[in-house]
Amino acid sequence: MKIKIQLGSFETELVLALTDAPVNYDGFHTFTLQQFDYPLGGTKNNARLVAMRSEHATWQLGRYHSGWNVTLNEENFDKEFSHFTERELIDMLWLRITGLEGK
Repeated sequence: MKIKIQLGSFETELVLALTDAPVNYDGFHTFTLQQFDYPLGGTKNNARLVAMRSEHATWQLGRYHSGWNVTLNEENFDKEFSHFTERELIDMLWLRITGLEGK
């Protein structure tokens, strides 16, 4: 799933993925939107919903896969995790960007 963002003249597109990769696998403007208390597919790490700039998505997704981490992205995300509405994802992203998360 992709989300387009425009703030004034700044425009970008974020790609969303669900992964069990540790945070130290994140790079290039990738950040956690939501941490979950359960693993993906029986793996040892808990799931995270992450957002990354679209221009870095190929590299970032490859990095996650290089460590044999489970990652669900655009091809399989919508059918597996359709309980997130687009509005909920946008709200999580806004809270994270503005620093209001957890307040």
